[in-house]
Amino acid sequence: MTPIRSLESAKLAVGIIGAGSIVEDSHLPALKVCDRASVAWIHDAKESRAAMLAVMYGIRPVAIDGLSAALEGVDVCLLAVPYGARPAFIEMCASRGKALYVEKPFATTLQEHERYCSLFPAHKLAVGYQRRYYGIVDTLSSIITSGAFGRLRRIDFTQAHFHLKGGGGYLSSAAMAGGGVTIESAIHGLDQILLFTGAGDVRVLNTKILHKDGIDYDTLFDSELTTTSGTVAVRCEISSLRNLGTRLELHFERATVRCGLSHDATVEVSGDGSDTTFLLTQANGAATTVGGAFHCFWSDFLRAVATGEDSRTLGVSSRLTTAWIEQIYRRMAVR
Repeated sequence: MTPIRSLESAKLAVGIIGAGSIVEDSHLPALKVCDRASVAWIHDAKESRAAMLAVMYGIRPVAIDGLSAALEGVDVCLLAVPYGARPAFIEMCASRGKALYVEKPFATTLQEHERYCSLFPAHKLAVGYQRRYYGIVDTLSSIITSGAFGRLRRIDFTQAHFHLKGGGGYLSSAAMAGGGVTIESAIHGLDQILLFTGAGDVRVLNTKILHKDGIDYDTLFDSELTTTSGTVAVRCEISSLRNLGTRLELHFERATVRCGLSHDATVEVSGDGSDTTFLLTQANGAATTVGGAFHCFWSDFLRAVATGEDSRTLGVSSRLTTAWIEQIYRRMAVR
């Protein structure tokens, strides 16, 4: 693989398509302090939003009629518009040979996922699962691979918070959002589970879904992961209608591990048949803040773009996440 430039050379120029809150609150602050990046411009269908962020960060706003020309001057694009509005932009970036970072949700079917991946060299397409860089992912991976508590048998994952998000705007349209609470929010947790278990396959066994017009609001589903050490049962309870909090339980042969999946999650271990519990510290070197995760992700992706190397950011590494999502929503569609 021939790198587009050496690691010691000039920064990679980044163009941004989409000026929503995730760009304002997370991407632009991370890119501002990333020594591999130089943000060139920003575009949004709402020109006033692009203009505001352009002033805040000293970059150029680009209108739709100037977007094609603006693409020629950058190495990488960030695509952070609603799922349903992305296809034309993905095709545009691919046809011009630009590297692309796509915010989640990336695809709703494995066929769609793999088609987009086929348009780019693997090292030039990233999918925004930034929470892969939280320390809890490496911590749980180390616990599982160490075998200290025996084989992992079952995982229980709950993410249930009552809110009114999705009552308006693009989130009220399945075509634009891709779906409801599972694909919009809980998908990060599903991706983290697949990563720390090292799963090679996933199969959804049954579902119970409360939904309307393709938007899921309350979902309970059982799945089975295939890993190198055997199968692992996974039960997920996802809801925007109930307040159950976010929690994760990993049931091993000799212990139960309880934690969250946030950047600052604590890890509690209790031995089976014992009232004794103890806390574990998270793995060193991982992101300890939300902003830190975005910075880690951008740094790794831009390194991959510059060198052709593999990284945790790449779209080809999240095909199983999409496969899991597809199975869940396919079952919803036939009900």
